[in-house]
Amino acid sequence: MRIGIHAGSLLYREGDYIGANVNLAARVAAAAARHELLVTEAVREQADGLAGVEFSSIGLRSMKGVSEEVELFQVRPVSDRRLRPVDPVCGMELDVDTIEATLTWHAEELSFCSANCLERFARNPVRYEEG
Repeated sequence: MRIGIHAGSLLYREGDYIGANVNLAARVAAAAARHELLVTEAVREQADGLAGVEFSSIGLRSMKGVSEEVELFQVRPVSDRRLRPVDPVCGMELDVDTIEATLTWHAEELSFCSANCLERFARNPVRYEEG
């Protein structure tokens, strides 16, 4: 899941919402990575003082169709809860019960959903490294 949020005025016409703020919200959502919630300064200001979350600036970003760079903020829960591991071969999110194999690769523990995914990784690990 990827989420991007922006706040601002918009227009409703012929059953659809339109306007620069709708466009910006779509661009913010497109900039989010897997399991990431990004917001603009407008949202961060409105959510100021919201308990249980923290906002971290990820810097200014240029966005298609937007004339000025936009500062984006990553939103995270205050708790230090880890995301579930992801099999680097098939992309499956794993629970403790669904991890079939693990491998330490470049000082990082990788989890796999099956022996088949582990074997595929072992045959060509460079293919599955994040870049």
